[in-house]
Amino acid sequence: DPNTGQVVWTWHRPASQNNFIHRLRHHNGQIICSGLADDVSGWAAAFDAQSGALLWEKTFPGLRTLSDAAIDPAFPGSLLITGTVDD
Repeated sequence: DPNTGQVVWTWHRPASQNNFIHRLRHHNGQIICSGLADDVSGWAAAFDAQSGALLWEKTFPGLRTLSDAAIDPAFPGSLLITGTVDD
C-alpha cells in the first residue's frame, strides 16, 4: 500500500525457476505484471489490486523476455508488449 507502506498481499509462483518481474502497471483496479516465466518464455499476468487474486496469465514461448505490457486504449482488451526474442 503506497499510502501506509504495508504489504497488503503477496504472490509467489510455487514452481518457480528463474522467474522475475520486470514491470508492474496499475490499470482499472488491476495490476499488470510482465517479466520472465522461465529461461525461455516471456510472461504477463493481471491481479486484482485489492485482493491479489490472479485474474489471468499467459506465457509467450520463444520470447526471451517480456519487458513491459500495457493496455492499448485504442483496442479494448488488447496489450502492447515489448521484449526480446533472443539474447
